[in-house]
Amino acid sequence: MKRTLCFLNMKKVVSLLLVGILLFSSVKPAGANFIGTIVGWYKGSVERIKETELDNANKAFSHGVLRYVIRKVQRLYLSCYHAITRRSPAAIPMENIVKHFDKMVTGQAKTKKILAAAGSNHYKKISAKNGVKLQKNNVLILGPTGSGKTFLAQTMAEFLNLPFVIADSIAILYGGDSIENILERLIKNSGGDVKLAEKGIIFLDEVDKLAEYKPAQKRFLKPLEGTDVHFECIEKERDLLSDQLLPVRQTVNTSNILFVCSGAFVGLENIIKRRTNNADATLSEVSTEDLIAFGFLPEFVGRMPIVSTLDPLSASDLVTILTKPKNCLVKQYQELCACDNVELEFEEEALDKIAEKAIKKQLGARGLVSVLEDFMKDVFYKISTDRSVRKCIITAESVEKGESPMFEYGPPPSESFWQKLTHRLGFNHNDR
Repeated sequence: MKRTLCFLNMKKVVSLLLVGILLFSSVKPAGANFIGTIVGWYKGSVERIKETELDNANKAFSHGVLRYVIRKVQRLYLSCYHAITRRSPAAIPMENIVKHFDKMVTGQAKTKKILAAAGSNHYKKISAKNGVKLQKNNVLILGPTGSGKTFLAQTMAEFLNLPFVIADSIAILYGGDSIENILERLIKNSGGDVKLAEKGIIFLDEVDKLAEYKPAQKRFLKPLEGTDVHFECIEKERDLLSDQLLPVRQTVNTSNILFVCSGAFVGLENIIKRRTNNADATLSEVSTEDLIAFGFLPEFVGRMPIVSTLDPLSASDLVTILTKPKNCLVKQYQELCACDNVELEFEEEALDKIAEKAIKKQLGARGLVSVLEDFMKDVFYKISTDRSVRKCIITAESVEKGESPMFEYGPPPSESFWQKLTHRLGFNHNDR
């Protein structure tokens, strides 16, 4: 009994000591020094074990105990570190998430609210302290390519400040990925903190490709519901005593991991039309029966109770995506040109033509980058070779017919003191 109390008190003392180290000198510098000290002490202790006159069995036992203690201290440090750096309120209102969506994403009001509710409830679930076990509700998003499925989930994870990982169903089908690999990447994105990874978000893309492969669906049934997944990490740790790479066993519980699955579900509309006997039916009318008819197991569908659909993006939506969001494409290209001291301007008609071309490619928002790069490559070449260009105006003709944009010229920008000095010394600051 006394030993137990002593051990618990020591654990509290060590925890308080680590928290004090983290709070001192803005966390990171102290953390780096602390980890460096631990590793240095560990290496010194290993060398002392090697020099002692003990048999191999005793050396191995001593080293095993030492490695266990070091690993426990490092994990305790990581948990304290993330507890401080990821301090957040016990609940995040849906309204705040929706407002953040509106800044970053164009349209899709219905799915924004559904994802905001899922994200808010997920945060309540991982922060619950009253002993009530809240049910996990995974999300399924249906929508055409380029409609914003991945971006919506990523934006939500960033706002909630939770670890996030994207998994590809095609890679899972052909053996290039597995639930163990996905969880290992989630741990990596959590800074090695397993407890934090167990609260993260996994985005399973192109899940519709799993419809014809029942064994692949069965492998995900337990992780989707919540279970302990045991695996060996790909990255092994080196045993300093034997100089061998030792496998690291890891256990992750998926009960509090939110799965967001998505796919284009090509052909599902035909199943919905036959069921409803309505030739104008869309994905928004999807039911559990339709997903099962598409090829999914009832158990798989049942583990994703929240289903939402994204609407195809119209030309006006694409123009808004080009110009309105915080990191819109127009601002990005303007910043690229500003690096060469050139002002970039798009005529309104040019933006309409870009949207029309993107719709013809049937790639949604992804098509916008393809269209922009098609004519902007010549603009970048022009402004990088002709230093007298001061302004570039993208016209409708330059987008539609491939004609040259309008350029305005002026005197070359004056060189800074350091640029003049490097030129005189015979160096070219553009050389790398």
